[in-house]
Amino acid sequence: MEAVLISIGAMVPMLLVLVVVHELGHYFTARSLGVKVLEFGVGFPPRAFGFYTGKTRVAISPYTQFVNMDGVAGLRQGRFVKVTSSEDSEGNLVARVIEAPLAPSGLIRRLQRLAGGGEKEEEDGPASPAVSDDWLKHEGKVREVGDGSFLLSDMLYSMNWTPLGGFVRLAGESNPAVPGSLAGRGVGTRFLVLVAGPLMNAILPIVFFTILLMLPQEVVVGQLSVKEIVSGSPAQAAGMQPGDIVLSAGGDEFDNVSGLVRTINLNGGSPIEVSVLRNGQVEVLEVRPEFDGEGGRWLVGVSTELVEERTESRSSAPWIAFRDSF
Repeated sequence: MEAVLISIGAMVPMLLVLVVVHELGHYFTARSLGVKVLEFGVGFPPRAFGFYTGKTRVAISPYTQFVNMDGVAGLRQGRFVKVTSSEDSEGNLVARVIEAPLAPSGLIRRLQRLAGGGEKEEEDGPASPAVSDDWLKHEGKVREVGDGSFLLSDMLYSMNWTPLGGFVRLAGESNPAVPGSLAGRGVGTRFLVLVAGPLMNAILPIVFFTILLMLPQEVVVGQLSVKEIVSGSPAQAAGMQPGDIVLSAGGDEFDNVSGLVRTINLNGGSPIEVSVLRNGQVEVLEVRPEFDGEGGRWLVGVSTELVEERTESRSSAPWIAFRDSF
């Protein structure tokens, strides 16, 4: 049971990061290409909390209808409103309907009347006008009211209670007539917005491992001494002896086993010139590694140990552990 809980505890944050990064790709690409983004959510509804931002300019015309509010005078800074907008000939948003949600007291009165035995409900205000599916339906908080227009913070960043992913809500995903819609853009724009999510998931591990490789860590270094030699191995054939200090291989100098193993594997089966220190003298040996099919690596047939060890801070991959025999 403990293992299951640990697995779930590790999977949920990982899944959340992957999905959020995926959705960030859609989000940034859509915004950069002029597609109207209405909401970026982390997790799935129900919503825990959120905040509105942005500066969408919305014009007010003589034909703008106000619901549950006293005309333009009701547009005060910080008030939450629902707006239905269309575009004029110049591409500017013009409010068709501006609606303020009913105050809690009005809602309570309605519920009380309905619970009182089916009495006819009194009107709290004018009925909501019919709106077209081709209009932009956005909501948010009034940021600023000017002469004949107002600024609306209608971009919602939300945190939701189900922590299993995220989402981006775009205007007009399937209706090209909606102002700022995704469906109304060209094929290239739609393709870029849709492919940006998977592309971000492909870039994420590259960025992650690059940063991880750049992080400094304590590495034990010293003189790399040959401890044992396998009988009949390439090292024995080259004349390598226990106690030899490996100085370099293939022209590269080493002070730990990881670099030497990497050079041997990158070199493949080609002969490698290995410089060793023996009895105070430097000798150059030619070693031809043999491939180990079972282990999937190239071997020379030695085991090593570090002498005169010391610790240094270096940038390397902390999860890579090389064996002391190769």
